[in-house]
Formats: sequence, structure tokens, C-alpha cells
Amino acid sequence: GYVWGVAGHLNGVKNGDELRAAYEENQPAVVKVSSKVSQSKAVYDALKKIEESWETQESSSASDDEFMTKQMQRAVELNIRSMTLGGVGLEGAEKERFNTIKMRLAELSTKFSNNVLDATKAFGYTVTDAED
Repeated sequence: GYVWGVAGHLNGVKNGDELRAAYEENQPAVVKVSSKVSQSKAVYDALKKIEESWETQESSSASDDEFMTKQMQRAVELNIRSMTLGGVGLEGAEKERFNTIKMRLAELSTKFSNNVLDATKAFGYTVTDAED
């Protein structure tokens, strides 16, 4: 979510041993919670009911109401899509495999980012010729 996004940004711009260790220590828990929320059948079913209720309603004539309704519909639509892509429809071994892959992807992404940051910090170029 938002807070983890801020932590990720901070890790990218002010990376240090202490922050890196804290980020890596907490990442598995964040990924697990994220997966649990995105795979919540109860939340998904509630969003689908909301989506279905809009399909049966007549549209409002007021432009402000119409604008707000379209924004809410878009938010529901995007959440349903996110949950679908997040594995809400998976069960058993498929769900476990999906979550294992998601966790491994998070680990590899963090490792790659750390390698890029380390390489960037280590890079140096000394100009000895004014024409360079």
C-alpha cells in the first residue's frame, strides 16, 4: 500500500545498511498481507455485487452525479481487475504456487534494486582532459 510505497521510495533514494536491512526484514510480511487482501473472496464478491448493482440501475441525469458515479465505477472495476490478477480465483496448490512466485519476485526485485544502487554508488569517473 501507500506506506510501503513510501518505504520503497526512501530505500531507493536514501539507501543505507540499516534501512536496507529493515526493508528486507519487513518485505515478506508486507507481501503476505498484500496477497491476503488481494485474494479475499469476501471483498471480491462484495465488489462484484456493487458492480452488478450499477448495471441494473438507470443513470443519473445530473452531470456531477454522473461524474462521481463513473469515478466510483472505475475504482471498483480496477480493484476487481487487481484482485483477479492477484490470484483471487486460485485455490489450493495453484494459490500456494502463485504466492510463492510472488514472494520470490519481491525478493529478486529488491536484490536487483540493491545491486543497481550499489553499482551506482561505486561508480566514479575522473575527468583528466578538459575535452572529455
